[in-house]
Amino acid sequence: MPGNAAVKSTARVIMKKLWPQLIACTFLIMACFFVGIYALSAFGLLLGDNAVFASLPFFVLYVLFVAAPFVYGALRFVWRAGDDSGDDVGLVFYYFASAKRYFKSVRFTVGFLIRIALMLFLAYLPQNVVKVALYAASGFLNEQMRLQFSFVVSLLGLLGLVLFVILSARYYIAPLLFVGCDHLENAEVIHMSKLISRKTAGAYIVLVLGMIGWMLLSLLVITLIYTVPYFLAAYTVHCRYAVYHYNHLAKISGETDFPAFRSSF
Repeated sequence: MPGNAAVKSTARVIMKKLWPQLIACTFLIMACFFVGIYALSAFGLLLGDNAVFASLPFFVLYVLFVAAPFVYGALRFVWRAGDDSGDDVGLVFYYFASAKRYFKSVRFTVGFLIRIALMLFLAYLPQNVVKVALYAASGFLNEQMRLQFSFVVSLLGLLGLVLFVILSARYYIAPLLFVGCDHLENAEVIHMSKLISRKTAGAYIVLVLGMIGWMLLSLLVITLIYTVPYFLAAYTVHCRYAVYHYNHLAKISGETDFPAFRSSF
């Protein structure tokens, strides 16, 4: 499995070849998300204190039916661009062009988010249990004990974050497999993601940690013109290496002929 330096270098090569297309793709993605943000703001202005009850369902539905298929289309464009496919930026609308593809993407998003939510629940379960216990026993604890329990809660929160990253990393390649392997059913995509990530999740986590500086730079918003293409290219390049690495190991395993030994006892 190539290192993250090779991933970033290859990503920059792709960016140099496709700068106009990647910038256009970035503007389309940003427009998609800004429409959702403005819609949420409109709910806040129109409904006031009751906006939260309408905003949350709207946000979930917007992600499922608009944002997710859009992002999948962008991933598909960058993935295929790495093979010099010659596709234009209109490929970001790939999952809106067919009802079958569109609803398959919606079903995949539902299954994917349910699994991520389950990992989040399991990772923070110890912290939440301690919080509930602390709340129930608050009347019987002195100030020093409350501080001690607060420290334990904070520590469990940090451990929960680490555990969530580790647990959810098994699904990190699923979106790329979904857009790159049309012949696979959603359940097969999830299964393959878990198989491949066993060998490559650590490298992906290191890659994400190495991108923290770029993520912070993205908070300036205007820098998204560079950082979004960089993130997309780096993610697709890493996934390409991960798939090749998995296939290479599977090929070696299939070609290895182990002799059969029989005990003489």
